[in-house]
Amino acid sequence: MGDQVITDTGIPTMNVDNKLSNKSLLFGLIAESAQTNRLFVVLNRLIKAQSADAMVIPMNIRPDDLYFTVSNLKKSHVNGSYIAQEYVTDVMETLDEQNVLVAKSGGCDFVLREGERLLGRFHLPEAVSTYVTKAGFNKIAIVGDNALSRALSLTLSDQELYFFHPEIEAIMRSSQAVGVELDINRIDNDIAVDLSGFDLVINTMDETIFEKTIFAKTLLDLGHVAAFRVATKAISEQNGVTEYRSFDDLLDDLAAIIFKNYIKD
Repeated sequence: MGDQVITDTGIPTMNVDNKLSNKSLLFGLIAESAQTNRLFVVLNRLIKAQSADAMVIPMNIRPDDLYFTVSNLKKSHVNGSYIAQEYVTDVMETLDEQNVLVAKSGGCDFVLREGERLLGRFHLPEAVSTYVTKAGFNKIAIVGDNALSRALSLTLSDQELYFFHPEIEAIMRSSQAVGVELDINRIDNDIAVDLSGFDLVINTMDETIFEKTIFAKTLLDLGHVAAFRVATKAISEQNGVTEYRSFDDLLDDLAAIIFKNYIKD
């Protein structure tokens, strides 16, 4: 194998002897700072391990350029692109087709090009479901009201779910949107909330609202803003968390899902 290319963040990307032919599958990873998202590294390693004729390229895209960039995939040689968490709702307006999960949740983290049509899919919830199933978690608290939390209400249908948010009305609206009756609860810095009886807490918010919260032993923190993750990790570990997990802990499962759906021969 050739020498690895190292980005300015120190993350290895791919080997310099990689070559693409006109039959190769080419995928992007679109993010505001794509080189810091290790999913493309894990995917390229999996591609190499399986000797697949494909490659994933990180693409740094500013918010103002997102619509133009994704729309132009229709006329490109790129077969599809993973969409980073910060863009899962913004990318919706570029789609020509949405599956049920995308339509009901309002989020999309993978755009597949089919001819000159863009098809929207949402795979992070499936990776969460895989993690939950392997760990044997059943009673789960989900904090937040957004596309990811709505998608989890649909993909974790075999688990006992409880939803927490500072605004009860927000979760009520989400319950109507997904067509599922949700167990709705309030959480905020001024409320003492005991989550210690849960098998798992999943945080989907980019806020730190846990000053009076007692946590379960395991927290899966899926907010995408680094500053909030640092704050949430610190306060949760002070208040009962012994196993802190994040997006990076789902990379192997997420990469396997993408590989199986779009790359595997």
